[in-house]
Amino acid sequence: MAVPIDASFKRFLRNRRLLLHLLRLFPVRSISVDQIEDLGQDCTNLIGPKVDQRELDSLWWLQMKDGELVFLIIECQSRPDTSMHWRMFHATGILGLRLSQSPPRHLGYTSTCNPLLRGLVVYSGRRAWKVPLDTADAAGLPQSKEQQDDKKEEDKPRREPSSDYRLLDLRQIKLPDEKGNLLVLLQRLQVCETPEALNERADWLRELVACKHFEELAPAFAGWITWVLLPEMGITGLDRNENLREVLEMLETKRMNWAQTIREEGIEEGIEKGWLNGYREMLIDLAGTRFGESVTEPLAALLRAISDRQRLIEVGKWLVDGVRGDTLLARLEQR
Repeated sequence: MAVPIDASFKRFLRNRRLLLHLLRLFPVRSISVDQIEDLGQDCTNLIGPKVDQRELDSLWWLQMKDGELVFLIIECQSRPDTSMHWRMFHATGILGLRLSQSPPRHLGYTSTCNPLLRGLVVYSGRRAWKVPLDTADAAGLPQSKEQQDDKKEEDKPRREPSSDYRLLDLRQIKLPDEKGNLLVLLQRLQVCETPEALNERADWLRELVACKHFEELAPAFAGWITWVLLPEMGITGLDRNENLREVLEMLETKRMNWAQTIREEGIEEGIEKGWLNGYREMLIDLAGTRFGESVTEPLAALLRAISDRQRLIEVGKWLVDGVRGDTLLARLEQR
């Protein structure tokens, strides 16, 4: 079963160094990493002209050396979404309208000359992604292979890109020495609930430090550990550190003291509540993608009344097994 990408992993994807590394491994059309002059994050909450809202997982602006400005929309998926091409079309439409109404004039753009918009889907699921990457591929009735073969090449309609995106499958990024892939490593780290557990899972990171091919990833992992994972465990007051060697050494020498601090301050209960809240919201989000508001709203009320970890995990298994929305609600209402 694929472990869905949680909030901490989405924050990992907002890491500047990781983004550059992934764009180098999986180039997006019109974006050459060597030509990026500067980059930064933009507001992920897009508001349309009729106050329709679209929340993105991540949004970056890229200033290229030739003066071009590119906006990169990033969405995270743990399973295929058959409407992703239209979701990306919707996001680029709202963003494009905003940029046409308030163009960055200091860079030479006007209401009729806008920055480039590009989409990237970061996928972590096991099933093959068979969803269209372009809205043009979804236009028109499907044809059988025989019908397609009967047509001459010049008679076939041209499919010009209207709104496309790049798919990045994390399982394709292999780790050194047959240790699996990047997704496996991220999942193993993000489920750690204590500094001791995190230190035990850090063996692969120690090998990553010595691997030249992945040297650009090392600072991203160091930053993620010190800015996201450890603070979520209740370890506060850490300095930002992108030196993975130093972070791993700190994990090794301070993990026992940190664990004792967590126990003494009663933070473990807070961690459990945080996990339960995060997992509930993830289930509600998955149900919303599959069933729509008619199921999501009553499901959210039922899930927020559950405080047992194993019970929530059971609901997650039902969702993964493809249970129907009405069946899911009936099972929860019976208990």
